[in-house]
Amino acid sequence: MSDENPNPNQYPLGEPSVLDYVKSLFRFGDGERIHLPSFVEEDARSTHSILTRPEELPVEAESPPLEQVQDQPSAFSLPPSTPSPWRSLLAFGLALIGQRTFEPPHTSIEIGIAFYIAAFLVLGWALSRGEWTLPSLAPTSDRTDPLTYRGLPLLIGLALGAAAFFTLNDNLFTKLNVTIWILSIVFLTWAFWLNKSSLQTTFRSLISFFQRDLWTINISRWTMLLIAATVLVFFFRFYQTASVPPEPFSDHAEKIFDVYDVSQGQTSIFFPRNTGRESFQMYWTLLTAKLFGTGLSFLSLKLGTAILGFLTLPFIYLL
Repeated sequence: MSDENPNPNQYPLGEPSVLDYVKSLFRFGDGERIHLPSFVEEDARSTHSILTRPEELPVEAESPPLEQVQDQPSAFSLPPSTPSPWRSLLAFGLALIGQRTFEPPHTSIEIGIAFYIAAFLVLGWALSRGEWTLPSLAPTSDRTDPLTYRGLPLLIGLALGAAAFFTLNDNLFTKLNVTIWILSIVFLTWAFWLNKSSLQTTFRSLISFFQRDLWTINISRWTMLLIAATVLVFFFRFYQTASVPPEPFSDHAEKIFDVYDVSQGQTSIFFPRNTGRESFQMYWTLLTAKLFGTGLSFLSLKLGTAILGFLTLPFIYLL
């Protein structure tokens, strides 16, 4: 054996066993301890290569480059989470509480001002934390406007527009000039309308849609958020419309007089009362009074204005 074992007859098998090694650990004094030789990885490899045939050696897979591994997306990677804008929501809640304290009959100006100050402070905190960040602009594409138009509808629309200009005289709407005016708008729109699909294709798509036996409605979280925002806007537009504001001012009273003139057949284009006003609100208020049965009242003015404000919501969303 080796120099560490000078007496080969001490061990029956010619070399120490595991039990002999354990016994040597508990020997004290002059007792001989068995020392294990240091493990050399190179010797183990050489022994492995000697005892193993070449075709039996395990083939190590070639590891891909580090850059390639880093570029590969992980199958378990999670999408980046968007932090919740809780500071902005907290500022909004504080502002609502502050506004509530100003409402009659129990008003508390000092508490309301304190809540508004707290709301502005929290809002500044939210801005400093980057909760109010604008999204990146959509990529622009360079393309040439075809500048196409339909010649015949353009000529007809221009002719009808000139005729409407000369017939809309005497500050009165008539059946003739309104018809000519609407037709001129229709033909001019048709002249410059760039439709991506033909009317026949659109009509066929509508028919196939209504002929389906099963309709599938998919509602996402964003759709639910839009519905909730629409309900919130509807609530604030129409809540207590009959009582807020409680009484009309002189401007409202004169508008009701103009609506009364329209109801009596005076279809004016421009209303000179109260330094002059456009006519759309007068006709719209009369239509609202007829549809909802509110009559020539202050409620008809408020209800018509609230409806128009609510109808602008999709256009505000598209901005």
